Parts: sequence; C-alpha cells; structure tokens
Amino acid sequence: MKICIVTLYKSLNCGSYWQAYALGEFLKRHNNEVSYLKINYTLPSTIKPYLVIFKRLFTGGFKEFKSYFNILKSFSQKQKLFNVKTYKEVKNEAELIVLGSDTIWNIDSANLLALKDIFWGGKFNGIKTISYAASVANTSFDKINTYNDLKQDLNGLEYISVRDNYTYDIISKITNKSVELVCDPTLLLDREDYKQFVGNRIVKDKYIYIYLFDNLSQKQVDNIKEYAKHNDLKIVSGTKNFSWCDQYVLNEPDSFLNAMYYADYVVTDTFHGAVFSVNLNKQFVTIDRGKKKVQDFLECVDFTDRILNNNDIFFLFDKRIDYSNFSLNHIRENSINYLKKTLEK
Repeated sequence: MKICIVTLYKSLNCGSYWQAYALGEFLKRHNNEVSYLKINYTLPSTIKPYLVIFKRLFTGGFKEFKSYFNILKSFSQKQKLFNVKTYKEVKNEAELIVLGSDTIWNIDSANLLALKDIFWGGKFNGIKTISYAASVANTSFDKINTYNDLKQDLNGLEYISVRDNYTYDIISKITNKSVELVCDPTLLLDREDYKQFVGNRIVKDKYIYIYLFDNLSQKQVDNIKEYAKHNDLKIVSGTKNFSWCDQYVLNEPDSFLNAMYYADYVVTDTFHGAVFSVNLNKQFVTIDRGKKKVQDFLECVDFTDRILNNNDIFFLFDKRIDYSNFSLNHIRENSINYLKKTLEK
C-alpha cells in the first residue's frame, strides 16, 4: 500500500525526527511504500534558522555559530533520507494518509494553526485518512471546540488514535468517532532497533546526560554536580552548552541517540527524553514542567515517581529502577494491532 505520513518531520527537534522515522520504518516493515508530505511552512518559520545562525555568530562567537551550523547541516542530511512528496503527488498516488505522530493538533502554535487543514486531514478529501498518536499538547478543549471545521475533519477520518490521555479526553468530546490510545511511534521500535544507529561512544567516561529545553534552578544544578562528583561521573549536555556541564554533545538525531544509549543517568524535561529513557532502560529523572503528555506517558508505564517535584535528585538516582521484569510489549501490541487493523481494512 502507498502510505503518506503527515507529520513534523522537518523540525529541528530530535524527538520529532525519530518519531517520523520510527513510524515510517514500522510501516515499511509491513510491506508498505512510505512517503512524507512536503509541507510549506510560513515565511517566519522558513527563515528563522538562518536568522538564528547569524545571531549566534554575533552574540555567541564563532564556536556557537559553528555548533548551530553543524546542527542545521546534520538535520538537513538526515531529513533527505525521507521520501518526501508534494501535495499534488500525494493526491495522485497515496492510498492512505496517516496524520501524526507528534503535537500536530497543538493549535496553540500559530504555525500549526495555520496548517490545520493539513494536520487535521481536511485537505485530503477522497483519500482514506487515519491519525496515529496525534497530540494536542496543552491546548484546551474550549479553544479546539471553537473550530467547527476541526470537528468535521475528525469525523471524516477512518480511524482516530492519539498519544496521551489528555488528548484522548478532548478528542472524544468533539467527535462521534471512537478514539484509541496508542504509543508514540518511537516505542514501536526497541533498543535493538536503535542500536544500529548508535556507533562508538561519543563520551568515553561514565556520565549523566542532561537533555533539557529549560534551565534548572541553581539548587538543582548544585545537586547534580555534587552527585556527579561523589560518583565519579561526567555531566554531559545534549541541548544547550551549559557552563556547569563538562561536555556538550551536538543536539542532532544521531548524537542524541548515542548520548542517550550510553548514558548512566538521564535528567530531562522533554517528552521524548522520558520516552527514550524508558525504552533504553535508563536511570532517569524528569523535571516537572507541567507538560500533560509527559505526565500521561509516565503514568502509562507506572514511573510517575521519577517526576521531580522538589530538588532532591539524589533520592531519585539512588532509588534505582529495576528493569528486569519491565516490558513495553503490552503498549506496543495494542498500538501494532491498531495499525494492522487500519491497514487491513
């Protein structure tokens, strides 16, 4: 079957890249021809990376400029591996459209709101369309409920599945269709699947991997530094070049996976940081930022005790996770069955 995935494959975000890759890989393994819709972003989104790169040169110096340039270059090379097709090609060729995964239904984002006819499926009349693990992020029910066209688009989908309970509750209220809860596409692949991309260790020492979008409090930083010192660990950042870290690993898909794979401990505040920590069986701590998708995922795998609501990182690291009897198979099986069902019908 010729399937086109409609998702945020071109974002400068490691989680977005890997979810797009993982869903495509799963579908290809089941004898489907997979493509990705080429999406024309609005002008501010198109030029933003180039504005940032020059800003880095003037504010952060050549070292920061070079780092950001290498990130852009790496993402560009990785994204070229996707079989990207234009809307016209998709309309002529695709037999099935898959909307998702990721926060494609987050209409709090101006860019995603501008593309709602694409990400909610309204633009694909005449082609069977389903959603897989779509998320509204933290968008409220009241806001989504004001858009009648979104309700019509949802009711036009063959099957609907979402990634988190928060999205499930909202979508269930505004559609007469049944809604299923499935796992993020990155969980359709396991540790052995990702091992092929890892390669040799970037960081030679034992280390704590810091994968954060936002800053920590000074007390939390001091807490991590003290734990690292007492346990002979390096502190490695994978997002920002924090001054309190010993090493910075380039924030691009392969380096992220390498650093996550070999890490002894992980500190993160991101959804995919938590997902990969669990999938790769890491000792991890999640900084609470009020993200409903993170909370829902950790509830699903019964790891809400890894959410840090105070400054005591010592306690969570010393309270080790026993993965010996842990399995994601029940989550995977439900999601795989959903995909198989939709493909068969």
